[in-house]
Amino acid sequence: MAIISDASITIVQKMQLRINGEDQFVTLAQKNIQGVLDSLSLSGKGRIVECNGQLIHKSSWQSHEVVQNDVIEIIQFMGGG
Repeated sequence: MAIISDASITIVQKMQLRINGEDQFVTLAQKNIQGVLDSLSLSGKGRIVECNGQLIHKSSWQSHEVVQNDVIEIIQFMGGG
């Protein structure tokens, strides 16, 4: 499926991933970690992401490609006292 907006084309892909132990179908505009977070409406602030058992550094979220059936863990740090 393609969405055309302001003379630019964005390719959108639906993909099955296992996210935090749950199988989910997500619609990705970008096939990378950042795209997964965007599709879930999650910011990167205070989060770490693991893909298939490998910790993915935040600086690599744009370049780390995700593929069908990847296992992704998203962890949110929380403060308290």
